[in-house]
Amino acid sequence: MEIKDLILLMWRNIRVIVLGLVLGAGIGVFLSIIQSPVYEASTKVFVSRARQQGNSDVLSLSDEQLLAINLQLAKSQTVLNAVSSQLGSKVDVDNIQAGALPNTLIVQIKIQDTDPQRATTIANLLVQELIQQNEFLLSEQYTGFENAIIEQIEQVQQQIDGLQTQISQINNTSIQEQQEQVDQEIEQLKAEISSVEQEIAGLPDILTPLERILLAEKEAQLDQLHSLMTLYQQIQTNLTYIGKPIQSGSSLENPELATLQSTLSLYQQMNTTLINSRESTRLARTQSKQNVVQIVSATLPKKPVRPIPALYILLGVLLG
Repeated sequence: MEIKDLILLMWRNIRVIVLGLVLGAGIGVFLSIIQSPVYEASTKVFVSRARQQGNSDVLSLSDEQLLAINLQLAKSQTVLNAVSSQLGSKVDVDNIQAGALPNTLIVQIKIQDTDPQRATTIANLLVQELIQQNEFLLSEQYTGFENAIIEQIEQVQQQIDGLQTQISQINNTSIQEQQEQVDQEIEQLKAEISSVEQEIAGLPDILTPLERILLAEKEAQLDQLHSLMTLYQQIQTNLTYIGKPIQSGSSLENPELATLQSTLSLYQQMNTTLINSRESTRLARTQSKQNVVQIVSATLPKKPVRPIPALYILLGVLLG
């Protein structure tokens, strides 16, 4: 069949073709009318955290990891429940879109709803709750680590006070008590190290962003415990030396006093290290609260994103 024959055939059936076009366009208009308009409110947040000097941050999360955490939090049930409670009605997770803008640390959150004001309110409430959840999730990760350091500082301070008393009044019985306390500390540290190692081993091979935070915290805690174990073992060696008979020909006039002073120096070194760790942890916790900032607030959308009458009519015409 040649082109002119095809054109002639279409001309003969022009009424049917026009009728199909009209019916298709009519169906498109009808579908546009019966569908409820859907509005979309959009907001943007910037995800980052203040940089610390050196490697003092025990969690040491990268910006990319924080970005992944916030993308997960934005649609988490915890955030949705909080927003629903403030709004007074349930927020559907299917109406929320959260994604990172390419090559940036900006998260764009889109909310779709049949009510433009409700979509705008949900978007802004969700960002506020996201900021609060970040402060709770990231800053509270430091709390357990800091409490453990504070407890260790108190224990070390007690040992320092005891040693200072012994230096002024050298007493074999006090030395034995000190050695027993050190032995107990070493056993306790061994138990804590074993417990943390088991918790790390219990984590899955493929970690979620939240599990990466937990792993970083546990590894930092394990390093701290190993450091304390080394110092306590040095102290144990010194105290064991005190309890042994003085070798003949020794040039030391008072080996017990010298060893006590050496042990005191180790405790003071341990105390300084723990205090520095505590202050670094507090600084990291304070800085972690500043990692999410809303840079573009959601505004009231003027036009719906669905339905699109022109698209529906075009599709109807093509179908006709």
